Amino acid sequence: MNFIEKLFPRKKENEEGNFNDILKTVSASLFLMIAKADDEYSSIEKEAIKEILKNNFNLNKSELDQLITTAEENLSDSIGVYEFTSKLNEYLSYDQKYEVLKNIWQIILADSKVDSYEDNLIRKIHGALNLDQKDFVRAKMEIKGRK
Repeated sequence: MNFIEKLFPRKKENEEGNFNDILKTVSASLFLMIAKADDEYSSIEKEAIKEILKNNFNLNKSELDQLITTAEENLSDSIGVYEFTSKLNEYLSYDQKYEVLKNIWQIILADSKVDSYEDNLIRKIHGALNLDQKDFVRAKMEIKGRK
């Protein structure tokens, strides 16, 4: 079962497309926000974001490029994490938000260092997603264990 299937059990056909579009855009926007938090948006982080989005949402190159463009636009217009996390809180269960947190840790740890800006931002995201502190640490350790 891939990330999208874990996050979103089957919905009614007419709801699923809009629901998935919202999730893709919000996730991509948060992923870009965290990667750019330290003002060093490295090629390693770019590739990690692309890989996560491609695999979790079954995107081809064209769809992936369009999603990144849309997320970039959303990010430039955003006022903070809460507009993105509020959507995730609206649609996702606790376990699904935990999966999002793990993906964010994967992006942060892609370059093998955690900058203080990245650390501060992921803590804000974690708090805004209403996740327990133990799960913040558990998600980080789980991703670190994969490396």
